[in-house]
Amino acid sequence: MPVTLEIAGASTLLGNPVDIAYDGEDLFVAEKSNNLVMRFTDILSRAGELDVAADDSAPVNKVESIVMAPAYLARTPN
Repeated sequence: MPVTLEIAGASTLLGNPVDIAYDGEDLFVAEKSNNLVMRFTDILSRAGELDVAADDSAPVNKVESIVMAPAYLARTPN
């Protein structure tokens, strides 16, 4: 599949992205250098923009990969 969007530049805080996940709208990036999982909201609407900051991030020590899991796996027991 051809690349349709590129993210690059200082605002991205990308240093060593090691994995990505896409849910059909948002892009999630496992960023090893900065120990973060980052979310770029509605990523395809940003076509033409390169140097964009993540909309949200969470610290994850030594993150190596990322996976999308179905919501039912997050349910708490009764």
